[in-house]
Amino acid sequence: MKTKEIELKANKPYIFNKTKLTKHVSYNGSYWLYNKQYFFKFSKHYQGDTGIIVGEILVSRLCKELGVDVVDCAYSINLHKIYEHRGVISKSFLKTGEKAITLDEIKQREILKQYPEELVFQLKVIFSHVCPLTNFFGYKDINIIARNICFKYENNSKLLLPCEKRFVEKNFQTIKSLERQTRTEKYLTISECLRRVNSFADKNGFNVVGNPKLELQKMAIVDAITKQADRHAGNISVVLDEKKKTVKLAPMYDNGMCECFSKDISVLNYPYQSNCYIKLEESDLKEMENKETNISKFYEKVKSFHKNGLDECFMKLQEEFLVMNTILSRYEKIKKDERIERRELSASYWIDAKTNYKKGLEYLQRKISNMHKSKEMNAKN
Repeated sequence: MKTKEIELKANKPYIFNKTKLTKHVSYNGSYWLYNKQYFFKFSKHYQGDTGIIVGEILVSRLCKELGVDVVDCAYSINLHKIYEHRGVISKSFLKTGEKAITLDEIKQREILKQYPEELVFQLKVIFSHVCPLTNFFGYKDINIIARNICFKYENNSKLLLPCEKRFVEKNFQTIKSLERQTRTEKYLTISECLRRVNSFADKNGFNVVGNPKLELQKMAIVDAITKQADRHAGNISVVLDEKKKTVKLAPMYDNGMCECFSKDISVLNYPYQSNCYIKLEESDLKEMENKETNISKFYEKVKSFHKNGLDECFMKLQEEFLVMNTILSRYEKIKKDERIERRELSASYWIDAKTNYKKGLEYLQRKISNMHKSKEMNAKN
């Protein structure tokens, strides 16, 4: 089957019509297209706010300017029979013969070895019965499975058969423990990310290629300057090639929740309550200070770009958004019913993003300063 090739243009949104969807991916609006070669994402729950969509574009373009491996995104519109979805489209980072696994899945595999296989199998069987639609969409997250079953048992759901209720009652504490252990983590350290990558490679006989530590450090810095709110263990992946027996870190993806467009500039402080980012440890901060290291050179590039290049980059992004916003809906009924509400083009998008960039740099500098203060206090004591 020949895969459709799409040219992702910065100055022209990609428009598709009545396309057969390959697979729904998440609770938000996102699905695969064209034999899982392209990914379309739109803001299902925030029809009147394109901030998530603009965030994907912004991080994609910013990473390209800074030299960070990231998925390439472009504005896109899906014109279906009776509705219209506006979002972003990106090409899959997987090549022929490659697979991806998240750091969350690696952790879950490690944890599941502590539990009887019969227990896990029975939970999946019960889940396929009580949540058939979710199961159809392919959710394999054991945390979602355990959480749903516990919830239905605690609420005495009629969906659970008598034999299923007896099984859950007998193993309730074990299932609860499994649910707690497999929750998706926030604020992972780079050392823990690397441990999982290396552990997975060793157990499966793969060789780690590239420089995952440097890429994770770059990711942490980009997350800081874009006020990332969604960099959990499920949004960091490794790419494995079973034929070549290699493992490498996947490009940055799912960057829409970068909170570049906060309505209240006064709350842009770091770390912020809703942020979810990779934590930089003392060893990483030392490397950022050492002018001979690659991450230090990258950090200097990030600081320099704030003064020389950021305004021009954001100007181009604003022009892209203007083109997207001028394309009117072809559905008069939808326009009259105001089902498609698009946030008006506003200079505040880019003012907020530039403010976040500066706040992120200040946050990183504060981390380095606090490291020195902590050392001085320990030396005195």
